[in-house]
Amino acid sequence: MSLIGTAITRFDNFFFSRDERDVGFLSFLRVSVSLICLVHFCAIWQDFLKLYGNDGFVPAELIGLFKTGWVPSFGQLADWLNKSIGISEETTAIAFKTLYISACLTLCCGWIPPLSALVVLSLHLILTKGSPLYAYGIDYFKTIALFYCVVFFVGNWLIHNHTPFRRVLQLHLAIVYFFSGAEKSLGYNWHNGEAIWKAIHLPYLATGVAQQADVLSYFPFVFTLAGWVVILLELGYPLFINLPKTRKTWLLAIILMHVCIAISLRLYFFSAMMIMLNIVAFTNLNTYYRSLRSIY
Repeated sequence: MSLIGTAITRFDNFFFSRDERDVGFLSFLRVSVSLICLVHFCAIWQDFLKLYGNDGFVPAELIGLFKTGWVPSFGQLADWLNKSIGISEETTAIAFKTLYISACLTLCCGWIPPLSALVVLSLHLILTKGSPLYAYGIDYFKTIALFYCVVFFVGNWLIHNHTPFRRVLQLHLAIVYFFSGAEKSLGYNWHNGEAIWKAIHLPYLATGVAQQADVLSYFPFVFTLAGWVVILLELGYPLFINLPKTRKTWLLAIILMHVCIAISLRLYFFSAMMIMLNIVAFTNLNTYYRSLRSIY
């Protein structure tokens, strides 16, 4: 067999050969993504209009200066509905929140999942693309995860081979972590630990972690070591997460890294999203699937 033929065969086996460890992947992805989106949205429920309304913390005109693309902001949507059919911004907010929560619940329960995911994705883009000042890491990964829920047909019970879909997510995560590590490796402030020191001491973070970290200022090698550990974890992710002998160790290390991010930087939802994606992408889902089937 030629070299090209061998490569094609290996590619076909890697992406399309059914792997029992991938059983239930689409269901796990659907439920996990919908629950994180639901909880994250509930966190801003009370302050929704203060964040995205025309009379919010930041004036809509100022937010509009940073807006790119054709996706409307919530304020623009509310203004259009008010001019078209006379609906107030408060009523639009109630309808928006109700639709978002309902779509998350229907996605979680598996009722018309692609349509439910598309609704959540559309509403999510109105918030993130329409008001980019409030968008951060989790919003980008929510966009990715919801997009996959749409195109993967996560509620189609006729799909028995989940391996190709899981391989796409695995490849995506490998690319994300590798280039994140590559970017960090080019910055001297990661080499000497300065990036971690500055992140912990951001002025808007009032955590006990910063106070404890001050004690370690007498031992700067700790931050240097931490910076290099993060770089090596991310650069080595594509290789070691795919090797059977090192997969569990690397997965655990990545999870611990995100737990540290959650504790030190208060990025709870971002860390939860990344931990969820890693677990769904690289653990033996068949074990959990059989356990759930035995219960229900």
